[in-house]
Amino acid sequence: MIHRVIFSDTLPRATLRQWLNPIWWLSDTERNPAWSWWAWYWRNPDANFKSRIIGISSHAPRRWYSAVPGGELWPARGWCFAITMTPWCLPRYWIGHRGARFEKGHGWKTSGGFTTLTWRNSHATNAGPTS
Repeated sequence: MIHRVIFSDTLPRATLRQWLNPIWWLSDTERNPAWSWWAWYWRNPDANFKSRIIGISSHAPRRWYSAVPGGELWPARGWCFAITMTPWCLPRYWIGHRGARFEKGHGWKTSGGFTTLTWRNSHATNAGPTS
């Protein structure tokens, strides 16, 4: 069964001047003020590029079609294939897998940002203590 979720929240659109400026791509205009600037930069060195240049975070509405209900990126176990559509862009994909040891994903997330993720599943049998 295919589920549809519509996201209407957006980030402000990048101006043409920002869009053409590679220095702006390597910054993050949505920085969390609770973090120091250097810690946030090392965490998100290219946040504007991923969310607004190649991403579709500033496009609304975004329609997310997925086999996983509720607009979730990850199923309980196994694969997730999804398509995000906006009025002015080509369809964008998301492929994610949650296995016993790792969670992997590639494509455009529900937020509209592009990412390639791989991390260790905290519920894996070989994972260390969580506290």
